[in-house]
Amino acid sequence: MSKHVEEAQVVEERAEAAIQAEIEELGKKAEKLAVEIQWREYPINIENKRNLLKLLNHVENNSMWSHQEAAGLIALHANLKEAETKGVDDDGNIKLRSVNLNTLYNTFLKSTGKGLKAAKDHISLLAVVGESISDSMQKMADDNQELRDIHTKLSDLDNELQFHSKPE
Repeated sequence: MSKHVEEAQVVEERAEAAIQAEIEELGKKAEKLAVEIQWREYPINIENKRNLLKLLNHVENNSMWSHQEAAGLIALHANLKEAETKGVDDDGNIKLRSVNLNTLYNTFLKSTGKGLKAAKDHISLLAVVGESISDSMQKMADDNQELRDIHTKLSDLDNELQFHSKPE
């Protein structure tokens, strides 16, 4: 074997090792970020305890749900009860975990009611929390995009590794 071929093989092995190391590093980062995102809490500006109680009432009495959504609604309720115990912070916020934020968002999207009083109650509650929910949903989407970007990079590296390991 010529010296140039041997040098090319050494360079190739180093390239594969570097790709493998980057895959391992990004895999660990993705795993850690996924767990962090799952448990991350997002602020919802509720202004005061009275509005928190209105929100709890809405979830308890006016939420539309299907079989697949029942567990999510129960988890949202537990998170809101936890927020009630902790109280509204000095900025008027409560904290919701990402899955519960998503459930709350969908609860408002699917809301239906009957009568003018119910419509006014719904709109007044949405006026208080709607913008804050939207802002937190955008932050959650940004967090999830960061995770998707890591997975895209992992896929690209895996393809690159496949290219390097093809027999010639």
